[in-house]
Amino acid sequence: MKDPNDFLLKFVMDEAERAKKASVIVLNKFEELEHDIIDTLLSILPPIYAVGPLHIHLNQIKDDDLKFLESNLWVEESECLE
Repeated sequence: MKDPNDFLLKFVMDEAERAKKASVIVLNKFEELEHDIIDTLLSILPPIYAVGPLHIHLNQIKDDDLKFLESNLWVEESECLE
């Protein structure tokens, strides 16, 4: 059993509850490949729009301050990849 006080678990659970209140949800998913998952989510969540894969649009980013993000909003810890 996962620790119910785990930060990431709590974050995911809170966001799942918040998602139910949204008017729409936009996902970086490729609908043709993940159709079953999206259909399942549609049964419990508001309308979902799959707009991915977003990484194919990286070359269109004009703001140099945002380019370092690439398609990942999490800061990568490169030392764990060594």
